[in-house]
Amino acid sequence: MIENATLNVTSTTDGSTIGQLNMTVTQDLTLSYNSNQFAENFDIKFTSGWGQITDVTVSLGATCGGTCTATSYFPAGSATTVGSGITTSIAYADSTTTVNTTNTSYALTWTNSYSSTVWNWTSPSYRCDNEIGGISAGCIAPWYAPTLSSMQTLPNIDANILNIQNAGPHHYGRYAANGNPLHKNSALADANRAVACPSSLTPPPNQSCDEYPFAATSEGASQTQQPDWGWAWVPVTEQNSQGGLLTTFYRQQRVLDGDAYWVAA
Repeated sequence: MIENATLNVTSTTDGSTIGQLNMTVTQDLTLSYNSNQFAENFDIKFTSGWGQITDVTVSLGATCGGTCTATSYFPAGSATTVGSGITTSIAYADSTTTVNTTNTSYALTWTNSYSSTVWNWTSPSYRCDNEIGGISAGCIAPWYAPTLSSMQTLPNIDANILNIQNAGPHHYGRYAANGNPLHKNSALADANRAVACPSSLTPPPNQSCDEYPFAATSEGASQTQQPDWGWAWVPVTEQNSQGGLLTTFYRQQRVLDGDAYWVAA
């Protein structure tokens, strides 16, 4: 995230502007899917200015909500001169045992002998959780819908997905202008599977019923109409591999119930 800011230095005697400092603020917040600790790099470049700005010092405060804590390593009282810069970091930790969605509130404060000025802004939201089995707590950007690409390693399942994505009017899971994402919904898995692949189906030897959209989605067979969903016979070996690939994707992307995602086919 890159922000441009202008500081007007004012006089305490008559409130007039006695200087101006222009700067570019660059932030790089890096989340970790398997750790509840993460960091943000912070860089300020003082690009131009005029007047009485040489005695201005700057400090940065950062706070996040819920079970999240933020520690700013910004060198408080750093002097500001045109052409110089400040590079530092913010360390984060989130102790949630369930789910915590929050963002960072920043306060960049400039102080001189005349006045003190604060520039406040917030980051995009991020989410930490400890809800996924088989992996430690971690953090992601909940507004970002990841793409599942590992189905492309299963040729028959991949072909079935592509056919249904193209046939359905809503093109569920297809990342395109007229596509719509899938949404994870574990509670619907049995109901969707009962419609798409009922026990009354008798598979050919070494074949298994493969449904799309996946059973654990809000767009599954019990919730939509054909051709937005469909099924096909696929090799049992591919069907057995599919579950592990989905589990790995859900873990590494920290996909919780209700989260959106795309499927590349």
